[in-house]
Amino acid sequence: MTDRNDRDAGERRAAEPASRPAHFPDWLGPDTPLTFANAARFAFPDGSVSAAALKGMADRGLLTTEAVGRSRKTTLNYIQEMRERCRRPANPHASSSVAAQVVRPSTSSSTTDLKSAQAAALIASERRRKRSRAT
Repeated sequence: MTDRNDRDAGERRAAEPASRPAHFPDWLGPDTPLTFANAARFAFPDGSVSAAALKGMADRGLLTTEAVGRSRKTTLNYIQEMRERCRRPANPHASSSVAAQVVRPSTSSSTTDLKSAQAAALIASERRRKRSRAT
């Protein structure tokens, strides 16, 4: 025999969107004002960001806050906006392979001069080595 309350609770859970994490309480919405501690707990459940880190982001003007009484609060939407503002594109990796040098040759005269200077130094070093006596 199934209790009606258990069945209703199951139907409510099934009706919730899949994007809502299981650890979110029913009262929590994207615009619910949260203390920095609760915001850190719900937005970063793995503990990777602390309340102090969120406060620092707010102090630098990167995280929007609301003044509620004498405390500052933020929302999950504000945290999402902050994450988008702070997102950086990946830097392309520099390659030292020969294929990359062939594809993109250097046209700088200073690079050419440097290679010439290195070649001249290598030649001078070889001459000195040949002239020195074996001990």
